[in-house]
Amino acid sequence: MMLRGNLEFTLEDGGVVVYTDSKRIKIAFDPNRFRPAEVPILLSDTTKIENLGFNAKCSLKDVVNDQLNHYLSEMERKG
Repeated sequence: MMLRGNLEFTLEDGGVVVYTDSKRIKIAFDPNRFRPAEVPILLSDTTKIENLGFNAKCSLKDVVNDQLNHYLSEMERKG
């Protein structure tokens, strides 16, 4: 089910919980990185592009690792 309407939260909310098909993921807000002017959550329906033959080559885990590694030094990176 897609979200309808506006979604708003503030730093005082502490974070959000995202439910996927198989998991419950808690996302905690870091006050040092929280930018309330950002678009909070982007969701999309990929049906149209999948019908054109698109298949994702990267998993969600790969994308998150890439994002985290951007901020970590060589010594802090794992795997």
